[in-house]
Amino acid sequence: MVRARWWSLAGAQSGIKKPRRGKRVREVFLGPEIVLSGELKSCGTLVAEGIVDGSRIECREFILGSTGSCKGEVQAESAVISGRFEDRLIVRSRLLIKSGGHVRGSVQYGQVEIEPGGELQGDMVVHPASKHAAHDESATSVDYTAVDYAAAEDAATEQLTEELAESKKKHGKITLKASIGTLWRLGRSLLAIVEELEKRPRGRFYHRAIGMLPVVGMAGDYLGERSGLKRVAKRAQQWFGKQSELTART
Repeated sequence: MVRARWWSLAGAQSGIKKPRRGKRVREVFLGPEIVLSGELKSCGTLVAEGIVDGSRIECREFILGSTGSCKGEVQAESAVISGRFEDRLIVRSRLLIKSGGHVRGSVQYGQVEIEPGGELQGDMVVHPASKHAAHDESATSVDYTAVDYAAAEDAATEQLTEELAESKKKHGKITLKASIGTLWRLGRSLLAIVEELEKRPRGRFYHRAIGMLPVVGMAGDYLGERSGLKRVAKRAQQWFGKQSELTART
């Protein structure tokens, strides 16, 4: 096993320089195929493209590259994970898991963002130092994988038109039965969309009455929806005001 040797990026061209004791290292780079086992404290930024095994890391910013892996405990102000992390991760501010990044274990964070293709699995707790910390900080076991919404939409489209594809594959053309079945499914999907749209805020009765008239009906619908949105916004402000008062009292 190769032991990692640490150096500041600023002095990498002139050779390897060990950090002085009691002085914060500004930036540390762990290259590919290099293994670190042990402790690293008082570090500004740690960029790990190699292997961190059974270590305890304390730094301001922790960056785990796509070729890197880490198994141990890391405490940082912010972290960006593109590789594989396992064990305990404490991020006081923002945790970003990029596409291809995998985090498993016990995780504390102030804010978390997971890109499509990223994965967070384990016990998650909002860090108490975060401004966005929840009142209830009990850990919950989760298995969360970021959803690729574009791929999900493509899969839903394929499901709606699968009968057409099967018909073309089997008979060499699109049959009438396949066309009718596909139109039926598309019609049901459109009805579901209409039902959701009906849930939007609506105006008062006179707005709806104007909306039924020719020519000026569009203006009536617009004014009605605008009036409904204003009422919803007013109620929301009242609700947030009450919540702020309750928070201030507690």
